[in-house]
Amino acid sequence: MNGEESKKLFIQLSGSYRILAKLMYGCGLRLAEAARIRVGHLDFETSSLLISQGKGDKDRYVPIPRRLTNALQTQLSTVEQLHQDDIADGFGFVTTTSNPAMSSVHQSRALRDQFLFPNSERVFDSHANTFRRLPIAEQKIRRHIKTAANKAGILKNVTCHTLRHSYATAMLRQGVDIRSLQTLLGHDSVKTTEIYTHIFLGDIEKVKSPLDFIGF
Repeated sequence: MNGEESKKLFIQLSGSYRILAKLMYGCGLRLAEAARIRVGHLDFETSSLLISQGKGDKDRYVPIPRRLTNALQTQLSTVEQLHQDDIADGFGFVTTTSNPAMSSVHQSRALRDQFLFPNSERVFDSHANTFRRLPIAEQKIRRHIKTAANKAGILKNVTCHTLRHSYATAMLRQGVDIRSLQTLLGHDSVKTTEIYTHIFLGDIEKVKSPLDFIGF
């Protein structure tokens, strides 16, 4: 999916779903990584985002796109207000583990541990015997992306992974080396990243030699 198609897609989205789509496209995130971002993962001073326990339970940092800074700060303010409301109602705890059986032990009420994109409704955690906020459901994100692509008239099969795929190919076109891209994407092996170089080489006819620019 090229830049113009991405713009058309974003226009058809709003609120958290637009920010999520831009994060997947602008940072090369997997769907699960984007959905599970916590408030404390954002660092506006260094313009970086921590991807905690990505695929293979590995952490990595990616740069925050400058055009997303204001939207992320607004989302952060929304989450902060929502968290204050939850605390006022006697709730506000979030689990800090992926193991449901340990959710009553590993929990926090700190703002930094709250999900940046929480579910709109509290759900009951039977293990902890309390209501809490879970991250926004991945299926909802998939559905919004698919609907937006259809409304935008994009004929390609657009999924959440398409946004990550588009990020990778765009970075290669900018001249980002394969090892750096491997780190940004969180790939264990460079061979996985090299898949994108084969796709990129499909545009080889558009690449010009530096000799073509010297004028004689």
